[in-house]
Amino acid sequence: MCLEKREGTKRKDAEGNGGSAAIAPKEAAPSQADARETEGELVHFDGTEISFSSHFEADDSEEDNYHVVDYIDTPFPTVEGLLITGEPYPGNEIHVSGYSRNGTTTCRFEWVRYLQDGSVKHIEVAKGPMYIVSADDLDNYLAVVVRSLDDRRREGEFMKCFANDNKKITCHPDMLREIEKSVSVGHASVNLFVLRGYPDAWEPAILEINKSGYSIKLNGPNNGVVVADKYTPTTIINLSAEEPLQFSILGPKGVERYLCVDHNSTGISCSRDTIVLTMRWFVKRAVDKKLGKLKRRGRFF
Repeated sequence: MCLEKREGTKRKDAEGNGGSAAIAPKEAAPSQADARETEGELVHFDGTEISFSSHFEADDSEEDNYHVVDYIDTPFPTVEGLLITGEPYPGNEIHVSGYSRNGTTTCRFEWVRYLQDGSVKHIEVAKGPMYIVSADDLDNYLAVVVRSLDDRRREGEFMKCFANDNKKITCHPDMLREIEKSVSVGHASVNLFVLRGYPDAWEPAILEINKSGYSIKLNGPNNGVVVADKYTPTTIINLSAEEPLQFSILGPKGVERYLCVDHNSTGISCSRDTIVLTMRWFVKRAVDKKLGKLKRRGRFF
């Protein structure tokens, strides 16, 4: 984790603050001169909202002694050395860090996915300095756009930084081996939870997936098959953007089943992204076969 706790800060979740995170000084300083000395430190953005205004305010009694600053000629706020840290594999957290310049006090973040067809996807719920890479990022370029603001709410130029050293997002080798193992045997089974009623009526279940279809069976006192379907061109496996453990399966009749991975499961075979990528592979192969597009065996990621 690159989060760094500092004395005198007030923490608040960035998601609830419109994706803003303020620059945290190393220690509180009452004077304007001391505040300038904190500028340029390496900041590990952690989604906190820290008021920096007191560092730039002078006593009313001394206000007349300060000359008026010409903010028109003052450089706009910016962040230098923008960097994304962490291993950018599906299921992993990555973080943004950088050096504050020109009076930067607050930063706003937006994560962007550059798709294979050349289009750009703005990840709506990803508005903080931390992001969890998902199966949806696989084989795409992933970047963060940072906007810097100073204490007068002036906004600097947009800064952009790509994850994975400007290369496409790939699977962790262990995850890839697990997916290939399931593909080679043509079957996978995992214990998880299925949503049976709103708002939080989750019941233990077993998801069985194979080359031609899938089934969800309750695993408890109310044993029974929830659904058993064949793959069709309308079968879609969606990821929850807000909940990193949840995903859904849109079946051939337009019914969407919501599933949640057990948070106590530590094996990579039980991770949400492993399950989703394995199932997407089976769906693609089955649909391509039905449409006569299947020519040879191979991966699509």
